[in-house]
This record gives sequence, structure tokens and C-alpha cells, in this order.
Amino acid sequence: MLLALAATPLLLGSANPRQMPVEKVAEKDVEQVAQQREGKGEKQAGPVVAEAVRFDGVYQTEQSDYFSYLRLYPDGTAITLSTREPPQALNHWFNRNCVGLPRGAYTVESGRIEFTVQAKRGSVEYAGKLGHDRIDFHVRSLMNGSESDLSYRFVPIDSLSEELSDAVPDSCRQ
Repeated sequence: MLLALAATPLLLGSANPRQMPVEKVAEKDVEQVAQQREGKGEKQAGPVVAEAVRFDGVYQTEQSDYFSYLRLYPDGTAITLSTREPPQALNHWFNRNCVGLPRGAYTVESGRIEFTVQAKRGSVEYAGKLGHDRIDFHVRSLMNGSESDLSYRFVPIDSLSEELSDAVPDSCRQ
């Protein structure tokens, strides 16, 4: 489900989401349903939300000789990582308790997600379009000015951990 920072579904045209019924539709249909309602002159019966952002795994894109990962949290936290490790190997340390990971706060609106992560050496901006179990990003490094378009696919991971194991990288404990 698309979520705002307070873990409330993304709402189109709603002032108070807790008092209105929610109409869940596929991500690709959110805008169409909202336009149909508007075109018919219907009063908003409830918010239209898309189920797209997932929290039970990581988003992954493959580069030439490594993977880039993104993990999103319901509270709006985003963490990123580039490594040669497969997603299952990250389970015991790729979480917000690893202090050395680049992180930022994401926002979701109208099927789009945006955030900037801050790393030790600088920042990287992400602007993307949500899809079914994927996010298509335009990524821009504020460190060296490079830009690229990357598609991150969702990889579910059983038993995601928020604990740091004994075998974590040194950067997690700093």
C-alpha cells in the first residue's frame, strides 16, 4: 500500500482519511479511477490508494558487477546500499540500525516516490514511478553529478531482521 510518512495510505482528495472508506485499486488504475469520479461529478466516497510500496523485503537493481539495494520502512525511512552480496546475505545487517548506511526520508504522491539519501561523502537523489513490485528511478549523484535511470525490482525476504548480527560490516557499528 502507498504510505505517507505517518503510515497513512496516500490519499487523493481526502481531508480526513480515518473517517472515509478506502477504495483499493491497482497502482496503474489510481489516476483513472480518480478522473472517472471527477468526470461524473461524484463526490469523493473515499480515498483511492494503490498497493505498490512493499516493506517485506528489499528493492534490488543489478549494475555491471554489483547490486544496489533499497529498503523502505512504513515510517518514511529509506536506506540504500551497493554490494556484491545477494539479498538473502543482507538480512542480518541491512536495516536502519546499521549507522553507516546512506539514509533519507521518502515521500509518495500520485504514484511517484522521491527521496534524497545522505552518505558520508555526499547525497544522492532518487525520483521514481511506482509499479507492481518495482520502482523505476531516475538517480542523480550530488557528489559527482552522474545521472542514471534504474529499475529496482522487489525481492521478498522471509524474516527480515532489525537486529545486527555479530558478522556485520564495521561501518554498521560506528
